[in-house]
Amino acid sequence: LDSPYFRIALNRELVQNWDTTEARLRNLRHNRTLDGKPLQLPLFAAPLDPRALMSAYGSGAAGGGAGRLLGQEIPHYRFNIMHNRASAAVENLIQFGSTLLSLLERKEGAQLQEMQQQQAWDMAKQAVVLQQLVQRVETEGRKALLASRAIAESRLAYYGKLSDEVVNAGEVAAGALNLQARVMEGIGSVSQAIGEGLKVIPNEFSAVGGVIAGMAGGAIVGTGTGGWRLEGIPGIATALAQGAATAFHGAAEALDRTEQYRRRHQEWMQAEEQAQREIEQIDAQLAVHDEQAKVTAEQLRQTEVLVEQAATTYQFLSKRFTNAQLYQWLNGQFATFYYQAYDTTMSLCLAAEACWQYEIADFKTRFVQPGAWKDSYRGLTAGESLKLNLMKMEAAYLQRNARKLEITKTVSVRQLLETAEKPWATVVRDLGNNSGLEIRLEQSLFDEDYPGQYLRRIKRVSVTLPAVLGPYEDIAAVLTQTYSKVEMSDVIDENPRENLRASQQIALSSGMDDDGMFTLNFDDERYLPFEGTGAVSSWNLRFTRSTPELLASLSDVIVKVSYTAASA
Repeated sequence: LDSPYFRIALNRELVQNWDTTEARLRNLRHNRTLDGKPLQLPLFAAPLDPRALMSAYGSGAAGGGAGRLLGQEIPHYRFNIMHNRASAAVENLIQFGSTLLSLLERKEGAQLQEMQQQQAWDMAKQAVVLQQLVQRVETEGRKALLASRAIAESRLAYYGKLSDEVVNAGEVAAGALNLQARVMEGIGSVSQAIGEGLKVIPNEFSAVGGVIAGMAGGAIVGTGTGGWRLEGIPGIATALAQGAATAFHGAAEALDRTEQYRRRHQEWMQAEEQAQREIEQIDAQLAVHDEQAKVTAEQLRQTEVLVEQAATTYQFLSKRFTNAQLYQWLNGQFATFYYQAYDTTMSLCLAAEACWQYEIADFKTRFVQPGAWKDSYRGLTAGESLKLNLMKMEAAYLQRNARKLEITKTVSVRQLLETAEKPWATVVRDLGNNSGLEIRLEQSLFDEDYPGQYLRRIKRVSVTLPAVLGPYEDIAAVLTQTYSKVEMSDVIDENPRENLRASQQIALSSGMDDDGMFTLNFDDERYLPFEGTGAVSSWNLRFTRSTPELLASLSDVIVKVSYTAASA
């Protein structure tokens, strides 16, 4: 089992997290912020505003971000330089924000486009189903039209047969019988008239000549003497009138029946013609229906093509490189870049603010507010907020950067030490033992010349070492500022600022008005050594190599302090 193939894989991310935690703990134990920057915490610093601290954490300040509220380290460069760099960083941050907003819009636009295409695909599929239903309805409609045509054809055939037949055999037989009945009625009327006429003839006779011929066929000759009926005369008229009426009734009935048959035949012919017209109309509807079926089939084909196109387009939108997932990834990446850019820009703005406070000597006024970053809005407009802060900072700088009193103080360290009852020989001996020379420039030293002044801040410090040097020999000494104090008001020790940009030092090479610089340039982008620190200060002068001859010839240490001050 002692094989690398059976061992648990190394979790590099977990190891990196351990290293990060260990590094942060080490930074905290060595008075540094979590990200490794020096943490300047004065013993009696002004109390923090808890609301400002909560606002800083709520706006995304983490690690050293919240620590910057405790005190910003003063940069090495002047305000104008830091302000320009911060302004350039703010412009880049604004561009970052615009790009992030554009990526958010593109992501949402891609999502909307994909959603709309998905909906178009669904709608196209629904349209195919709808067209299929329309096609089915049209098929059923054609069946209904064919059924209607069959009904019309049946009605046409029926009325055609009737119109061709005109009168059937039963109706002909009934007409013949009716005619025979009227004839028989006429015969009866005639017979009745004859009978009534016979009533008028006498039926009683008397013999005149006897028997002409007897039973053997002879004739009997006689005259009528009675037995006639006179009512037979009107009976004859009645019988004849009834016979005529019967004949007229028969003729009228025959004519009426003939007209009914003719009218009925006309109605049948009209029904036959209507059936023919209905068939023609249905044929026209079938023709239109067939054309409509072709149109529906074409629409169905086009809809199916649209479905294929919508599916292809949706697949393209889903699988293209610049899809919503890409913009989602870009948003995540760019959001990280944007926050890192904001953190860097915030550091530059706070550094510019620290320069403003350092040069104006006003450590209470603040311009950069911690609430520029809004997590709920992805930090948008953070750049614009910081730009506004920088504009206010520059305006205040131009308004308040008034020229102070410019004073030069030359101090003889030997005289200063002799006043403190310290022999110069002891000082030289200590310098030879690498103990260094402690120099203290007290408040009273400056008040001797200009009492009541405050805001005494160094502009330039130079050292002159009157000593004898050999050929090609330089002085190897280091001057270190160990303490400084600036009185912020005309009331002594009311609100002093101590150890601004502490532990600065210069190397002395020539010993003649030596300020530790190759070329003195008051327009240098960086602060001069000790510039802006308190003139009330303590120093340590130490020679870095043993030079007994030089120390033996050293007669004094002259410190020239050029500083600015404000009158009470």
